[in-house]
Amino acid sequence: MVVITFFYRTGVPFDAEYYYQKHLVWVSMHLKERGLTQVNIHHYVPPYPYQVIGNLYFNSMDSLQNALDSSFGKAALQDISNFYSLPPEYSIGTVSGLTL
Repeated sequence: MVVITFFYRTGVPFDAEYYYQKHLVWVSMHLKERGLTQVNIHHYVPPYPYQVIGNLYFNSMDSLQNALDSSFGKAALQDISNFYSLPPEYSIGTVSGLTL
């Protein structure tokens, strides 16, 4: 499993209503058919450097890359400017864990 994580900095305007009611709904609807399996959103308070961190999970690097390369993936990245005033920082990595 792979994850792309978006980091939204504290102190930068962030429209949470747009993010939840429009952006995440649209992303989930269009990228699920391109391999998106799970979305987790974390909210933090200062002095943490990020106010929101969003994780989008895919079964494979190929499915993530295909989603990002699709017209829907490109549109989703462009839509970020509708709720956040800077380009977000992001990272891509693999997921491992321990089942308890």
